[in-house]
Amino acid sequence: PSLVVAISGVVIPMVTFYYVGITLGFPINTAVFYGLVFAATSVSITVEVLQEYQKVRTKIGTVILGAAVADDVLAVLLLSFFMSSAGASSHLVMQVGLQILFLVFLVFSVKLLVPKLYDWSQHIPYFERETFLALLICLTWSLLAWSVGMSSVIGAFFAGLAV
Repeated sequence: PSLVVAISGVVIPMVTFYYVGITLGFPINTAVFYGLVFAATSVSITVEVLQEYQKVRTKIGTVILGAAVADDVLAVLLLSFFMSSAGASSHLVMQVGLQILFLVFLVFSVKLLVPKLYDWSQHIPYFERETFLALLICLTWSLLAWSVGMSSVIGAFFAGLAV
């Protein structure tokens, strides 16, 4: 249910603000940009409202929070793809392909690589090893995101989700 709500939470504002932009006479790129910007939600406000009504740990609270997080992830990804493809020409397919490969790498890294890195780091006699490892992952993923034409913030965002 969270994914359906999240997709709706991205598609509805995106389409609405796209048509508002077109109606107001903005170029297509600007209208798409407005739609993508307004597709992102504020998870912190959602959490505060759910906490106020003591619904965070209920089934509906879980669905709402899952949808809010998934909604933000989808909006950030779409905005990143849009921004990286703006002004691109013949290499657009290759660039989007690299970005998709990067996202696949992130999924596998979260499942396989990050837990192994944390297990391995337990043997290092350094008192801030978790912080060091989190920063290393954040900076590495930021650099990788930048190298495939995405904003480095995307890499940092997913590193934050991973750790």
